[in-house]
Parts: sequence; structure tokens; C-alpha cells
Amino acid sequence: MKITEYHFSNILLEGHLEFDNTENSQYLIFTKGSTLDVLQHSRYLWHSGERLELTETQREEVVAANDQLASQGYRVLGAATRQGGAELNQLDHNLLEQDLTFLGLVAMIDPARPEVADAIALCHRAGIQVTMITGDYGLTAAAIAQRIGLANGKPRIITGEQLGHLSDTQLRQILHKHKTGLVFARVMPEQKLRLVEAYKTVNIDS
Repeated sequence: MKITEYHFSNILLEGHLEFDNTENSQYLIFTKGSTLDVLQHSRYLWHSGERLELTETQREEVVAANDQLASQGYRVLGAATRQGGAELNQLDHNLLEQDLTFLGLVAMIDPARPEVADAIALCHRAGIQVTMITGDYGLTAAAIAQRIGLANGKPRIITGEQLGHLSDTQLRQILHKHKTGLVFARVMPEQKLRLVEAYKTVNIDS
């Protein structure tokens, strides 16, 4: 069996494989990634040994299950598959991620090191501002922020998508206003750099 990796979230398996008794089953794709992203590209649901058309109610149930796990600090991935013939081997990876069959959720936890909470508490006592910047889902980041003492109450969560709509002036205002409990979630590497540069400006202006 030959394994070809097309994208960070896709694996294409070649062989005479059968997943849902489809005759044209030369190739089988497995996709993993953010639950909401995978769900958005899924048309079917694998349930009780058969492939069913994914309903809106089922989508809502998957999102609810994802959020329940994330609110406990778990990092959650959605898993899906797609089966087909030789035409799949010719598709761009973006086209591979269409008409997927949603398989389920994978939850994992990467606990913070034991000394993190004490270090953050020490920073707070010294008047040092601590901000979390992560690629994690917002609810996951919020749960971890509370667990390590970054936020006394509910943290202020700003997603990468929201950050993309903020002007530099608006971003500096937020950084200046929220001295504690500020969490940036689902951010891209270039957005992390933007935040570092913005903090430098805030510190200079202060």
C-alpha cells in the first residue's frame, strides 16, 4: 500500500480498500483538522456502520460535543474520510476536502507544566502583563487560561479572524485596556508577529 500526503490534514491511501462498500474504492482519504473546518467540508456522517446524509441537527450535535470537550481544556480534532477511484489522485488538495464523511472527534490534552501557574502569579505580583497567544480553539484556550491563573474570571478571547478585522489603533487600545486575562486564539504565525509588534508600540507609548 502506498501512502501519499497532500496536505497537513490529508492522507491519501492507495489500494483496494473498502470503507462503505463502494465499488469504486481504489483510494481512501483521511482528513483531520479543526472540528468546525472539517465539519464544514463534510456532507455525510458515518453512523452505526453506514454513511448517512449529514443533517443540520447532527451538525449542531457535533459542535456541541466539540465545545463541551474544549471547555474542559481538551484540544479537539475532527476526523473525516472520502472514498473514490483514480480521479481522487488527480485532485488538488482543496478539492479533496469536499463531500467528506465525518467520522468523529479526537480529544487530547496537553497539560501546562506544574510551575506555570506559580510563574504567572509571580508575574502578576510584579506588575508584568501576561497574554496567551495560541492556535488552539477559543474554548480550549479559555479553559487553560483559567486553569493556570492567567484570568481570575472569564478571559477576553479574541480569535484570529476577529484580529484580522482590527486596525492597528484598535488593537493597541485593546492591549492597553486589558492588562490581565487576554487570550488570542486560533491565530496564524504572521498574526503572532503582529501582536509582538503591537505590544512594542504600546510599551513605547506608555
